[in-house]
Amino acid sequence: MRGVDGMIRLSKWRLDERRRELRGLEDMLAGLVGELAALGRELEAEQSVARRGNVISLYGSYAKSVIKRRENLERSIGETEVAVEEKKDEVSAAFQDLKRYEIAAERAARREAEEYERRDQAALDEIALTMHRRKVS
Repeated sequence: MRGVDGMIRLSKWRLDERRRELRGLEDMLAGLVGELAALGRELEAEQSVARRGNVISLYGSYAKSVIKRRENLERSIGETEVAVEEKKDEVSAAFQDLKRYEIAAERAARREAEEYERRDQAALDEIALTMHRRKVS
C-alpha cells in the first residue's frame, strides 16, 4: 500500500506541474492575443492621424512594420495554441495516471477491509460454535 501511496503523491505532483505549465502557456497566449488587439488599435489610430496630417509618405514604412509585427504575433499565437493543446493532452494523461493509482489504492483498501471482515466473521462464528457446543454438552 505504501508504494501505491507514493505513486499517488508523485502523480499528483506531476499533474500539478502540468497544470502550472498549461496555465503559463494560456497566460502567454492571452498576452499575445492582447498584443495583437493593441497593435490593431494602434494601427487604426495611426491611420486616422495619417489621413488628417498628410503624412502618408511616413505611414507606408510604419504600415510595413506593423504588418511584419502582426505576422510575427499571429505565428506566435499559432505556435502557442499548438503548445497549449499538447499541454492539455499531457494534463489529461497525468490525470488518468493519477486516477489509475487512486483506483488501485481504493481496490486494495476494499480487499483489505473485506479480508478483515472475513476474519472477524470467522472468529465470531468460532465463538458461537464453541458456545453452542458447550450448551449441548
